Amino acid sequence: FSLAELDCCVIRGKMSRGSNMKAPFIEAPKASGGYRLYALGFVDARVNFVLNNGNLTNPPSVPVLTPEHLEDQLAAASAHYLQRQIILDAPRRTIFLPKICDVYRKDFGPGEPFDCVQFCVQYLDEDTQTVVIDMFNDDLNSPVIKYQAPSELTHSNLKLQNFYHVSAPVADSDP
Repeated sequence: FSLAELDCCVIRGKMSRGSNMKAPFIEAPKASGGYRLYALGFVDARVNFVLNNGNLTNPPSVPVLTPEHLEDQLAAASAHYLQRQIILDAPRRTIFLPKICDVYRKDFGPGEPFDCVQFCVQYLDEDTQTVVIDMFNDDLNSPVIKYQAPSELTHSNLKLQNFYHVSAPVADSDP
């Protein structure tokens, strides 16, 4: 398997195909269809926040997951990613989502920006959740939802990140 085939055909196998894909997002070659036989049999939008292509919008670490703690680790990795990537401009009533939410928007629901915000808000801290909810509770002025631009710059190296079965990420200093 190539890295593109692992990402697109195996790990993301049953999930939505990307839209408006430009670097750093990749698609597996069309001839790789046979690898879809190995695709994971579930759809979980949190996978979007775990896969790391090394660009600067991703953390400088790659999560290490274990089957016995997978649910808690996916939640912790999603919170770790989203709390650093979602930007709120309350005075302008604007929510900036990570580009990954645009590219794989149908992983979060029918494909509308609101669906992605609704999914992501559960992984934000309480204060940020309150700001987002308040933005949507204003009947006269709905918030604007925008997507951040992708970064073409990459990390020079990545570290391993262990997410134990606790809610907060724990860095592992030795890979």
